[in-house]
Amino acid sequence: MSTSRSSLLHLCTRVVLVVVISVCTTSVSAVIVGTYVDADALGPTPNTTPSSAFSPTYAGLFNDGLWDQRYNIGLDDTGTPGSGATNDVMEAGPSSAGPFGNDPVPVITTTVTGLPASNYYIYAVYASLANGVNHWGIRAGISGNTLVSYNDLNGTDTGILEGTGVHVYQVLLGIASGTSISVDVSNSLNAIDERAWYEGIAYAEVPEPSSAGVILVLGALLLTLRRWRSCSHQRRAD
Repeated sequence: MSTSRSSLLHLCTRVVLVVVISVCTTSVSAVIVGTYVDADALGPTPNTTPSSAFSPTYAGLFNDGLWDQRYNIGLDDTGTPGSGATNDVMEAGPSSAGPFGNDPVPVITTTVTGLPASNYYIYAVYASLANGVNHWGIRAGISGNTLVSYNDLNGTDTGILEGTGVHVYQVLLGIASGTSISVDVSNSLNAIDERAWYEGIAYAEVPEPSSAGVILVLGALLLTLRRWRSCSHQRRAD
């Protein structure tokens, strides 16, 4: 297959996945797209480094330049919210970009190894209030790429609730190839973001390109757009 056709398939598949995430999260609750990997820095099998970026015990300070790993809150290893011993979230204060303080935390990296050699869609998973007034956010990117700020305004609401008004969000960072995945994370540079709650990452294998695949992906995209337009017309009619 030509490089241009393969690139077209990857682009179309990515567009369809983004659209499907949006459609699914408006009708189906509690879903993280892909395989979820909970970020852990202080446990027996840490996957997030460096450990020096974290306070050894929860401090709750938003000006010490360290991340906190909070327990009994957030998601567990399966992406399920709760207050058990395996539930945790990585917390940091706001950046100096806004009026909410200055917590110059280091960039941390979550790594997954031992995957079959392939191409993977890579997502960051984080939490924020969803009231439209208070915003929490992170900066994230596939390791080696520029970090981009995300919050409740430009992420996809998964429908998972961690607590009163706290929603879990997911954002597609791009495609990575190989047998390992690494994602860099820091606190958001959005001036409106009051804190960072980082949960972990998710990945999903990119389908192998084929001529039939290109047709199927384009067809799925057209059907999704047609469904969206039909829903829009119906809402206007109502």
